[in-house]
Amino acid sequence: MRKTTVAIAGVRIDLVAQGAAAKHLLDEIEPLWSGFLVAPGRTAAVECLVHYDCGRIYRRRFGSEPIMFDRNADQWTEALADRMEQIYPGPMDAATAVIGFLNGCLIFDGRANRGAIYLFYAKTALHAQATLWKLVFVFVCLAMAGKSRIMVHGAGIKRRRGGGGYLFLGRSGAGKSTIVALSPGEVALSDDATLIEAGENGFRIHATPYTQTGIARERRKRCRLQRESLRRIVFLHQAAATRMEPRERHYAFMELLTCHVHFFGLMEEALKRRVFDLCHRICGAVPAADLYFHRDGGFWQLVAAE
Repeated sequence: MRKTTVAIAGVRIDLVAQGAAAKHLLDEIEPLWSGFLVAPGRTAAVECLVHYDCGRIYRRRFGSEPIMFDRNADQWTEALADRMEQIYPGPMDAATAVIGFLNGCLIFDGRANRGAIYLFYAKTALHAQATLWKLVFVFVCLAMAGKSRIMVHGAGIKRRRGGGGYLFLGRSGAGKSTIVALSPGEVALSDDATLIEAGENGFRIHATPYTQTGIARERRKRCRLQRESLRRIVFLHQAAATRMEPRERHYAFMELLTCHVHFFGLMEEALKRRVFDLCHRICGAVPAADLYFHRDGGFWQLVAAE
């Protein structure tokens, strides 16, 4: 057995590999947690088991996007479900969601905030490392939602010298990584999966290990402690000239919830209600704006203006 412990936004997460094959995979992806690894010892609030099944070969696998698993879809899914029940009898019985992706499934219990990942061989192709990394990401997103924290598809930037935190939201290609690149003097918390948490005096954004650029780079050891009060939510649009317009709160809420919360569609109903309420509170407290920007750093004069 091999255990890796990480901390994101103050939540300790144990990844527990069962068997030599799973241990080897955990060794391979552990560098991706650079800056978020912590010493084990205390009981983690969240745990995910990982099992790599070397004893079975299946005729096919899942697609390149995570989907809800239906054991009654055909004989292949039924056989897969039967095997997972042999490996994880307790988690399968308690599961509120089972999610398939490439060569694996995430078995998630939203009531206990626990998970189990089953990895398998397929005749078509084998992408075990990528499968594990993605399913761990899905698990973290769902588990954080269970702790009243949400992971959003956005770039979080902490301005230096008490300048506050800013969340830049946009679909793929909208310019989140560009915004980070154009802010060399600031602290990038993430360019793809920033975490929002309710604090005592408003909302905070936190650093996470998930990023689109520099995924294998070394981060300083205490990177997990980077956070900042959320001052503004900015929706990105690339344009020929830079300008900013305020956005009404209900429109900000609708887009945040439906377009930018990671894996909202894979959550069970109780978890969706919790995320719905949290997004509503965020947009009721934090001003939002639409930024139409060109590729230069002049946008900060508009974004940071009170």
